Amino acid sequence: MTPLDDHLSSVKLVRYLWAIGSHVENAEIGTTIADRYQVIAPRIWIDRHLDRVPAAPQTLPPESLIYLKQIRQPLHIPQVYGFCDGRAQGMGDIMLLENVPIDEHGQLYPTIEAMWSRAKSVRRAYWLAQILDLWQILEPQKLAASLLDPDNIRVQGWRVWLLELKPTIGKPSLIDLAYHWRRWLDRADANDPTPAQLLDLCQQIRSQVSDIDTIRDQLDRILLEAAARQPLRLSSFGISDSGPSRLQNEDSCYPIAEDMGSAGERRGIDQANLAILCDGVGGHEGGDVASQLAVKTLKLQVEAFRNIIQTKSFVPAAVICQQLATMVRVTNNTIAQENDARDRLDRERMATTAVMAWQVAQAPPPLKTSKVVSITTASRTEPPSDHLSDRPNAHELFIASVGDSRAYWISEHYCQQLTVDDDLATQEVAAGNCLYREAIQYEEAAALTQAIGTRDGTMITPDVRRIVIEEDGVLLLCSDGVSDNNWVEKSWKAFVPPLLEGLTTLEATARDWLEVTNDHNGHDNATIVLIDCRVSEPAPSPLEIFDPKANDRDRLPTPDRTTSETIAPFDRLTESSRALLSIPANPEPTRSEPPRRRRPKPTRSQQLGVAIAIAILASLGVLAQS
Repeated sequence: MTPLDDHLSSVKLVRYLWAIGSHVENAEIGTTIADRYQVIAPRIWIDRHLDRVPAAPQTLPPESLIYLKQIRQPLHIPQVYGFCDGRAQGMGDIMLLENVPIDEHGQLYPTIEAMWSRAKSVRRAYWLAQILDLWQILEPQKLAASLLDPDNIRVQGWRVWLLELKPTIGKPSLIDLAYHWRRWLDRADANDPTPAQLLDLCQQIRSQVSDIDTIRDQLDRILLEAAARQPLRLSSFGISDSGPSRLQNEDSCYPIAEDMGSAGERRGIDQANLAILCDGVGGHEGGDVASQLAVKTLKLQVEAFRNIIQTKSFVPAAVICQQLATMVRVTNNTIAQENDARDRLDRERMATTAVMAWQVAQAPPPLKTSKVVSITTASRTEPPSDHLSDRPNAHELFIASVGDSRAYWISEHYCQQLTVDDDLATQEVAAGNCLYREAIQYEEAAALTQAIGTRDGTMITPDVRRIVIEEDGVLLLCSDGVSDNNWVEKSWKAFVPPLLEGLTTLEATARDWLEVTNDHNGHDNATIVLIDCRVSEPAPSPLEIFDPKANDRDRLPTPDRTTSETIAPFDRLTESSRALLSIPANPEPTRSEPPRRRRPKPTRSQQLGVAIAIAILASLGVLAQS
């Protein structure tokens, strides 16, 4: 048994819940409620019967509906798990929340107030930016009080995570929010320039001289300027396999080995900055063709848009998000038109999911106030460069998704799911028809509610969001053959921390993770794309692994963390030559299997190439003129 097998056998699924109801704080620790839930701390319970669907009333109460509407905000807002009757213990009806800020040991994550003085300036600005974004979501729904209770705002690294939603009494304003911000800012380091900028912003809020959009724009400038003071190094690796139970691989991803020149030079866009993963929809004819075409179309559009960005001083996040959504719709229409040209109907139409991550390497926007300009002028007086890598980087990472292929942000200490599946279960919860644990019991719960290529692009609503890279971590894109059965949540600790500690390489991590996925979860095609993101000082590279008796050409080279690593093509996937997390003294060099014959390219490829080019020019024309 390998160390990974030992790890997986020790992983036990525990679902921590947050109890809401009358007198729940008085429940005695160790008590079992409703013959099912055990109290382990004040208001923190665990479910001892995960094999049962949690109870819920036929008509859901209003206090639960406010959570269901926020199912597409899993990073910040909990969901309702179920209900139970606590009258036997002197309590009333109890609502239980899942996806709450509780760590793996059953402890609440710290409040933002407790962590403020320990955080870097960029993280403080990032926390405030997330709170302001949540304000714009919750205030119209009369839930802004959730952001005015400091004990309710918890943090997991860079992430702001609410403990529960609280209905608003009265009419709070941004001035109330600025009151709490001011208290936190007073605790900051006097030598750090960012608090002075944020204090100036608080004063603008309190004097009501700026509206919320202006405040959000200035806060974003402060955040990106603080992020740009850190270095950013990226490397990427993608790998795919049909899996042990499928004959054909309908997954595609970018980057792959063919995107590198013979001497290792990069072709076109920076592969380390971009990752794309598409999963041809099962049951639809030509899913493999659809996924390959989607990757090609998205890649070409990103390259065209990147060239436009290079000619501008700064493109706001909202504009980039809008353009990414347009790229997805153009890709959708390219595949849909191919379906129409072949008279394909219903399940004959080829289709695919898509998840794309792009780190847009542009300098942060200049700060407007005179106080701030004096701080940042030095970094802006350098002569302009034609090389994007020579410019300051605002550290913005944009993610667009359609379907159930996912993106995760994984650090040394936690794994955060960034995307939400477009499936029937999510749709039912968002509509307020049922709780999520009930919805996933439906026979068609995993059926996709939208995919690329099935219908006109105007009916596609991509989920596009931005995160700011301010810590070392790994972005994982994966198909559902990897994420199903909570596999990522169960296995990430065996792979990502060793990579971040410099004990292994990005390529070895992806290959080993895929191999073990096939062993433990191999019911479908499996694809993994990793982007290793570093903002700390470079760590020593892993030691070169080689057999002293082997020729120099058989040695395994040490990867360069500052560049995109060479990616093996899909049909050259090999088995790992050594046990995971345990390297023998003299391992045999890994050799690739002979490549299998490639599948023929889809017909009409030249016509599709022209159509793609025209669509790209049309989608980018408006921005080019701005």
